[in-house]
Amino acid sequence: MTRLVQLAPSHPEVQALSAGMHAWTEELVTKAMGQIMQTKYEDAMALLDRALNLRPGDAELLYRRGICHRLSGRHEDAMRDMEDAVDAAGGVYPDASRQLRILHNEMGVQYHSWNLYPEAIEQFDLAIKGEEGSTEMDESMAMIYANRGDCYQILGSDDKALADYEVCIQELNKIRHLDDPDGNPVTIDEEKYTKIAGKCATSFYNRGRLAVTFGEFSRAASFFTRAIEMGPDVAEYRFQRALILSRLDLHKQQKEDLERVLQLQPGHERAMTLLMKVSPHHELCLQSGVQGLSMGV
Repeated sequence: MTRLVQLAPSHPEVQALSAGMHAWTEELVTKAMGQIMQTKYEDAMALLDRALNLRPGDAELLYRRGICHRLSGRHEDAMRDMEDAVDAAGGVYPDASRQLRILHNEMGVQYHSWNLYPEAIEQFDLAIKGEEGSTEMDESMAMIYANRGDCYQILGSDDKALADYEVCIQELNKIRHLDDPDGNPVTIDEEKYTKIAGKCATSFYNRGRLAVTFGEFSRAASFFTRAIEMGPDVAEYRFQRALILSRLDLHKQQKEDLERVLQLQPGHERAMTLLMKVSPHHELCLQSGVQGLSMGV
């Protein structure tokens, strides 16, 4: 049929046949989309295969079949279709390129579940790099950094893990300040955001504790501060910074940290003991009824 159209594109019968095949193809696509909505992926792919026989190498049809492959869990087949769709579109097909990034991420998650962390990182690298026509950053793309960070953390590459978590948080914060096409503020998954922020905070906290063991108190205070920024309601982060601030002769800030610790965790005995040493007549100490208690910090 394609050859016939090329040889006699203006012939009435050829035009009529071409229009009929176009209508038939569109009908097959419509039916296929209906099957996809019903999660009947095998039936949908059979219909899309027939459509591609009528319109070989069509970028949109390849894209739709790639979506069907992806939804049915056939990631490699989906990738082939998406790559073919990009090629068929002359190298620029943003939607297909975005799907390739999503597919690399999903394969990375799958490798992670199999404990194949280097292979997962390779897939996340490809997803982050992106394809021509798909380098935009949104919530889904930002979360790829967190996924890669999880792999680095398991492999003991804490510096790389923290760097990825920070990028994820930074990008999510940028997205929070955007508006959608209707002018409404963009919303993100706050539960995921809190989880990633918690991982960042834990990494900074561990770095702070390590810095303390090397006597790098100023550096440790900086790490604890970053941990507090990411996890402001975790009492232990402020308590550890309070311990360090005394070594840096920052007693006013130390007292403020201890006050906050006791607000967050009223039963924090070590914080109360330290506050009594720093400010014996502090209202919180008097209220505690344990003034003069001598406990190690």
